[in-house]
Amino acid sequence: MAENPPINISLILGPVVVGALVNALLTGVCMVQFLEYYDSRFKDGPTIIGLVIWVAVVDTFSTCTSSYLLWHYAVDSLENKVGLLSTPWQYSMLATFTALISIPIQFFLAWRIRVLSKSIVFFVVICTLSLAQGGLALATSIGASLEPYVEANGRRVPFADSFLAIAVACDASITVALSYYLWKSRTGMKVWLCWSGTLIDFTKPRLELTRVVVDRHSQVKPALDFYIARGPIVHKHPHDGSRQLICVYD
Repeated sequence: MAENPPINISLILGPVVVGALVNALLTGVCMVQFLEYYDSRFKDGPTIIGLVIWVAVVDTFSTCTSSYLLWHYAVDSLENKVGLLSTPWQYSMLATFTALISIPIQFFLAWRIRVLSKSIVFFVVICTLSLAQGGLALATSIGASLEPYVEANGRRVPFADSFLAIAVACDASITVALSYYLWKSRTGMKVWLCWSGTLIDFTKPRLELTRVVVDRHSQVKPALDFYIARGPIVHKHPHDGSRQLICVYD
């Protein structure tokens, strides 16, 4: 009978404990955001609502499987070498769960960038990176499920590293591009600065001024700037596409 190979507990149980705890923390943050979204009653389309529900369901299921994985290694197999060396399906499916959450979100944000930039290049690049990391994640999960022991998964490290590297590159591209185009399209701030200077010059020092600017640029959500005061409201519709409420109290 072959002897079981030596086990480094820190390399098996350590990452599982840290990963399960961090995943639970992030899931809690996501669930708070999901409840806030549900409570706010946003009138979004079925695509966005479906995306939010999909992410919440998959993330919850992934957290449950990672919690079971922690129980498997820390409780059920704590004194069982065979159990510590085993790779249950929850272990193999971690990469796939990550891809199932990230790919729809990356496609959605890539389309937002496409709308803001009016360029197909960013959309194609981001979608290509997203599909590539999804394919590598699936290959990693399939390969891990075929290995009976944890130590044999060392052969899958290049696939896992490539999957993580491409995922980081995709997320970084989305962050940079979306931040740039959202900042570039902030026309409401320029309008606010212009009107503020004009009104301050022509009003008395004791006047209180407020204004609400709703900048409806492109197809993104309205950006609101509030300055609260009392008095009659003058509602103007300038030709630049924005809506302005000016309130002056004497």
